[in-house]
Amino acid sequence: MLGEWPGSGVRARAAEAGRNTGAGGRGHGPGGAVPRGPAPDPQRLVAAAREHLQQLLGKEPDSVTGLEPADDGWVVTLEVVEVSRIPASTDVLATYEVVLDDDGRLVRYRRGGRYYRSQAEGGDRR
Repeated sequence: MLGEWPGSGVRARAAEAGRNTGAGGRGHGPGGAVPRGPAPDPQRLVAAAREHLQQLLGKEPDSVTGLEPADDGWVVTLEVVEVSRIPASTDVLATYEVVLDDDGRLVRYRRGGRYYRSQAEGGDRR
């Protein structure tokens, strides 16, 4: 079952929005999930993720490539130019996953793959 923020194209899986607690997966709601409040504003989450990453890295994120619910909050995927070169097609970019709680506070972040801007989507990212 999918839920959607009104007026946006961002979709969230309702099954992932709950949290299991206790032994045997029994929780507080149907199916063992602990109910969550209404979905936070996606623009606010993305802005918070960009700000956190910029403060940590000292570099402004180049683009946002994902937003999805997680067990401990929300995962925002961002791309950052790590090495700027001429021509721009040879820039080195990295993908970062920033995990925020429902209030936009940083839970954790990690760098994923690095790649050249000119690499095709789905290529070998290192």
